[in-house]
Amino acid sequence: MYKFFFIFCFGGLGCLSRYSLSSFISKVFGDGFPWGTLVVNVLGAFIIGFFMEITAQNELISSDLRSGLTTGFLGGLTTFSTFSLETFLLFDSGRYGAGIANASLNVVICVVFAGIGVFLARSLKRG
Repeated sequence: MYKFFFIFCFGGLGCLSRYSLSSFISKVFGDGFPWGTLVVNVLGAFIIGFFMEITAQNELISSDLRSGLTTGFLGGLTTFSTFSLETFLLFDSGRYGAGIANASLNVVICVVFAGIGVFLARSLKRG
C-alpha cells in the first residue's frame, strides 16, 4: 500500500519539478526549440541510471520508496508524450531539421546519460 502512496506523492513532485525546470529553461533559451523537455528527459535518464545502480542489491531504501522515486518522481519529471508532440509539431510546421534534431538528441543523449549514471554509480560503489 505504501508503494502507491509513494508513487502518488513523488509523482506530483516530479510533475511540479518538470514544469518549473522546463519553464525556466524555455525562458533562458527561448521557445524556438524544446530545450526544456530535452533537459528534463536527459536529467531524468541520468538520475534513473545512477539511482537504480546505486540502490541495486542492497537495503539502502525500501522497494516501495524506490518505486516511488523512480516510477513516481522520475516518471513525473520526464515526459515522452510532450517530447513526441513537440517533435510532431516541429515536423508539422516544416521545421524538419529541428524535428530530426529533437528526436535524435532526446533518444541518443538520454541513453548516453543513463549509461553515465550507471557507470558513475558503479565507480562510487567500488571505491
